[in-house]
Amino acid sequence: MRVTNLANKRTIMVRVNDRGPVVPGRIVDLSYAAAHALGFRRDGIARVRLDRVEGAETAQLDWPEVNSEAAAIATR
Repeated sequence: MRVTNLANKRTIMVRVNDRGPVVPGRIVDLSYAAAHALGFRRDGIARVRLDRVEGAETAQLDWPEVNSEAAAIATR
């Protein structure tokens, strides 16, 4: 998945695993390294855009339309 910080337009590619958000009400949790690359590690939370990467290996799940904005939080 491609994650883009809406505030500064920084983008990073991440692999999705199914651990689920650690904080209730969040859409996606990112590692500290990903949050650092996106420029919000210090703040801990950011508005992001999530894009499914075509051609990437994906599980056969019923994906909703993923091109969406979401709250992301940096987790350990």
